[in-house]
Amino acid sequence: MSWMNAPYAWILVATAALSVSLAVFGWRRRPAPAAALLALLMLAAGQWSLAYALELGAPDLPTKFFWVKVEYLGVASVPAIWLAFALQYTGRGNWLTRRNVTLLAVEPVAALLLVWTNDTHQLFYAGSALVTTGSLPVLHHTYGAGLWLHIAYSYALLGLGTVLILQLVLRSPQLFRRQGVAVLASVLLPWMGNALYILGLSSDLDLTPLAFTLAGLLLAWGLFRFRLLDIMPAARTAIFEGMRDGALVLDALDRIVDINPAGERIIALAAERVIGMPIGQVLSDQTELFQCCRDADETQVDIVLGEGESARHYDVGISTLSGRRGRLQGRLLVFHEITERVQAEIEIRWRAETLAALRETNLD
Repeated sequence: MSWMNAPYAWILVATAALSVSLAVFGWRRRPAPAAALLALLMLAAGQWSLAYALELGAPDLPTKFFWVKVEYLGVASVPAIWLAFALQYTGRGNWLTRRNVTLLAVEPVAALLLVWTNDTHQLFYAGSALVTTGSLPVLHHTYGAGLWLHIAYSYALLGLGTVLILQLVLRSPQLFRRQGVAVLASVLLPWMGNALYILGLSSDLDLTPLAFTLAGLLLAWGLFRFRLLDIMPAARTAIFEGMRDGALVLDALDRIVDINPAGERIIALAAERVIGMPIGQVLSDQTELFQCCRDADETQVDIVLGEGESARHYDVGISTLSGRRGRLQGRLLVFHEITERVQAEIEIRWRAETLAALRETNLD
């Protein structure tokens, strides 16, 4: 089979290139939560697409089936990586313990072993034959019990990860909601294509890798339009929407990634305007605050916002947010208003100074 006669294979090559590009983009931003997992997810998707392109371009059944086995390096791993990404992205990264990751890897490894040894047991594919779709010879499989179990397991992981992100979308601010919708749509497209293939509705042509092209474009839009990796909602569980003190969450580069309603009132700016901006740009006159953020792990600093009678005094507590391995992920700033206390101290000081002045005048 000539590659020139398999245009769909070239589309799959483009799909793989796009996926790898997104993987590189994510890897370069791996200090951000879930960035490394997103890179791994896109790398697995790219491997899947490229191997399927090679399967379509193969001239005979044995060669095609060899590339099917290679495909499963990506096919088997994508659902588990997706769930891990969803856990990390939604602030549940502490669930990804070594034990849980090991358990999550058991089924993909078992699926790989079954597909690579299928010739001896036919538990994964009960049979395979060449059929023609248009002018393109493709594989037609008869599924075995092992493959149906793998499909059920894969869709369970997909569903769980999707539910986690859907919950985040429903309860998060507007910007995070847009991020979540971009992520959800990017994962639903490939699995819609996969469902058509599994149910035999796509003429034995696997549309999943093609759907990855559309998903990759959508994900790229989310990465650049909504700063998908730069603005992560993982710290939201540390902020209580109803707390009276203002709270700002900064990432490792001192950019605002979350803010509660009290914080919006304190800085007099809506979350949609400040999320993603450096704290130094939002509070440009608070040099002492910026210096404390850079130099100290845990500290407090008093600041004044506003001027004249509208000036408000705050005791700002600064604490670090670290990952499981102790890597700095950002900082939490809590603004506790102390205006009344400061005014009372000024009043007491004024009275003491006035009393002292009166005493000196009486002595004279």
